[in-house]
Amino acid sequence: MKATKIFAILVLALVLIFCSAEVSEAGPMGTAFTYQGHLYDANYPANGLYDFEFELYDANVAGTQVAGPIEVNDYDVIDGYFTVELDFGSSVFDGNAVWLETTVAHSDGSDPCTLSPRQELRPTPYAIYAESAGSLVNSSFWNLSGNSGTSSSTNFLGTIDDVALEIRVNNKRVLRIEPDDVSPNIIGGFSGNSVTTGAIGVTISGGGADFAVTDQPNIATDDYCTVSGGRDNQAGNNSGTTSDTTYATAGGGWRNKAIGARSAIAGGGGNTASGYSSAIGGGGNNEATQQNSTIAGGLYNKAQANYATVGGGSYNIASGIESTVGGGANNLAGPNRGATVGGGSENQAISSYTTIGGGELNNATIDHSTIGGGLSNTVAAYNATVGGGQDNIANENNATVGGGNSNEATGLHATVGGGFDNTASGQYAPTVGGGHTNIASGEYATVPGGTFNEANGNCSFAVGRRAKANADGCFVWGDATDANVACATANRWLARSSGGVYFYADSGLTTGVYVAAGGSSWNSISDRATKEKFEPVDSFEILERLASVPIAEYNLKSQDDSIRHIGPVAQDFAVFGYGESDKAINMEDADGVAFAAIQGLYKIVLEKDSEIASLKARLAAVESVVAKLAGEQGGGR
Repeated sequence: MKATKIFAILVLALVLIFCSAEVSEAGPMGTAFTYQGHLYDANYPANGLYDFEFELYDANVAGTQVAGPIEVNDYDVIDGYFTVELDFGSSVFDGNAVWLETTVAHSDGSDPCTLSPRQELRPTPYAIYAESAGSLVNSSFWNLSGNSGTSSSTNFLGTIDDVALEIRVNNKRVLRIEPDDVSPNIIGGFSGNSVTTGAIGVTISGGGADFAVTDQPNIATDDYCTVSGGRDNQAGNNSGTTSDTTYATAGGGWRNKAIGARSAIAGGGGNTASGYSSAIGGGGNNEATQQNSTIAGGLYNKAQANYATVGGGSYNIASGIESTVGGGANNLAGPNRGATVGGGSENQAISSYTTIGGGELNNATIDHSTIGGGLSNTVAAYNATVGGGQDNIANENNATVGGGNSNEATGLHATVGGGFDNTASGQYAPTVGGGHTNIASGEYATVPGGTFNEANGNCSFAVGRRAKANADGCFVWGDATDANVACATANRWLARSSGGVYFYADSGLTTGVYVAAGGSSWNSISDRATKEKFEPVDSFEILERLASVPIAEYNLKSQDDSIRHIGPVAQDFAVFGYGESDKAINMEDADGVAFAAIQGLYKIVLEKDSEIASLKARLAAVESVVAKLAGEQGGGR
């Protein structure tokens, strides 16, 4: 080679193409072959005249020169590409591997540069060695344009011995088929993709990557495992045996590990399915670690118990058997069985069959407890429920808070429907329907709503404002007045209605009674417009009947004997034929009888007065006559 000085050539990419010698039935093919390369000068495709020198060695580093040199001078390289014909003879290609070393220099006299690494020559030049095999018939080969007249039983591409078959592109393996009597392995994609020795029925469809820093191959380590694609994925646990995590599948993505028997990862990145029959649909850095555990997707989720499920979201954990987190973030279902968090954020359903629908910072800590949603709600009792709202607590068995804010159902079977700062603390179903700062502390006590009401007695009832039912059975109604109205006597009905009390007995509000505002007695509605079919009464007859009605003193059986009453009984009053029943006296009828009797008595009085007046007149006249006669008699003496 001409003496030249060294210049900066950093990369030489060489591509070996088919031998140019023709296959001929008339004579042997030649020993020359065509060699093509791509030359870079100072990181750019070379252009201009260059001198080449080619030598063959028996090793890729050091070794012994076995052929050459062959010089090609003043070769015009265009856009980095060059094509040369090399002939090292036939003796060097004896079946042993050889490497081509190339030295190149500018034709203007620059110093030469030997390129590294050497390039292995395979397989085309070894066709030269095949001359010793005798003549070949063209029909024994697969033509680039296809073959005809083939039979699948006798014509095929492949091997007939126990040797793997590889297909290469750019001299790099893209498909490897490994033989096995039961089930061969198929390895596609990156040449670094691999199957553990001894594993059978394995498929790596493709993927894998060759990076400058580190390779990221796909690997399958156990029988019948599958990696569909992606890079740096693993199917099987790589424990040293090929039969403990069979049928694992990594569909694709990046750095996924399906390392449990029958586990599957569809895609995503950084996911691990280590449980038997566990599955991850996608997402990133998810872990399905137990039998039949499932993560649909999301980020940094964990299914840590048998049959546990995480639907998606991020940083969720399903740690109880058959537990579920539907989505959201930082939710926990478990460690006990059957716990469920539908979604939301930082919710914890930690006991068996507890449920949180969603919301944030909710805690269901006792078996079968439920929180529908809301914020910072707590259920800490068996079968207790908080429907939603904020800062609500149900911490007694079967207690319920429907919603609202800062409500507490702390009694057995207690209920707070909603509102704010209400408490149902009595045992056996105390109820606060809503409102503000209400308390139902008695057994079966009820506050429907309002504000600052208390039902402290058993079976008591308080409603309105500042109504206090402090004794058993009290019914207290408070109006809007800002003052307490309290009942301290058992079974008393007490109401404050400063605007009056009205009771109507018909839908048209035309009949009934009322106590007027500030009043102290009942008024019976007696408007003429509400009455019809008027008939006069015989007041004398009413008076006579009344005179026959027994009027007696008595006491009621429901009251103490010391409490006495006076009047007729309904059965005797029935002689008048008025009212709705013979066991009750309508006070309007009683008043009517009294009024009629008074009128009759008044008429009698008038008649008596008239008679008395007449008698008085007659008496006066008599007295006058008598006086006159007496005077006359005296004067005549």
